[in-house]
Amino acid sequence: MQNSLTSLSDELAGVVERAGASVVAVYGGGRMPSSGVHWSPGLIVTAEHSLRRDEEIRVGLADGRTIAAELAGRDPGTDLAVLKIDSGSLAVLPSPRQPGAKTGNIVLAIGRHRDIGVCAAMGIVSVVGPGYQTWRGGRLDSFLRLDLELYPGCSGALVVGSSGQAVGIASSIHSRIAPVAIPAATVDRVAAELAKRGYVARGYLGVGMQPVALPDGAGLIVVSVEKKSPAAKAGFVIGDILLALGGKTVRDTRDVQTFLAGDQIGKTVAASILRGGERKEIALTVGEHGK
Repeated sequence: MQNSLTSLSDELAGVVERAGASVVAVYGGGRMPSSGVHWSPGLIVTAEHSLRRDEEIRVGLADGRTIAAELAGRDPGTDLAVLKIDSGSLAVLPSPRQPGAKTGNIVLAIGRHRDIGVCAAMGIVSVVGPGYQTWRGGRLDSFLRLDLELYPGCSGALVVGSSGQAVGIASSIHSRIAPVAIPAATVDRVAAELAKRGYVARGYLGVGMQPVALPDGAGLIVVSVEKKSPAAKAGFVIGDILLALGGKTVRDTRDVQTFLAGDQIGKTVAASILRGGERKEIALTVGEHGK
């Protein structure tokens, strides 16, 4: 038993040492630095909510140096931000990512603290759920709640499994109960888009809607239509009841958000509506939020 426990202890310490080489401290204007990960060459990923400014950002490396970083982009919806650095010899997070976390898997959250260097917390994945729309408008590929304590300065920490493969990035804002790991698949997708264009493109219709009960189900009644919006151009009017988008039934505004989170920008889709008791099909071209 003693040998088994010692072996496990040494293995976990080795995981922290290897993975921690790619973890940095991020000085982004908060009371204390947060953590970040050298996710791909020259790109640091961190928790968006921990960055209090867009300029004069610096990162602390494993060798004790502090270097300048440039904000490539931030996405409040997923709580991810990407910084560009001159990486030099800084270790890059090794691939592949962990293919899929399971409830009960042991995980480590690895951060970097300004004064004490690398730090780690151990726990398990307490809940694994399907992909979902966050309250801030982003989409996570799965819901990974962690049963561990995320210490101060560890927002943006690297979450790894017992083998050292990346599970995701730690965030404290997606759940009131416990920290959440933003899945590695979400980080890969969002980081690539932030590095490319500085923001995450999301679909836009330009209508205000609320759920309404119908004799044979439910839909979304249109309560406002923005001028010159995609919905206005398609002919939506107040009082229309949206039943489906692109052939997919919508019963709640979250259904619409999920539809728009996909690669729909610029596409013309069929919108099924109920107007004056009569079902109609309207051609709707999805716009881009903020454009």
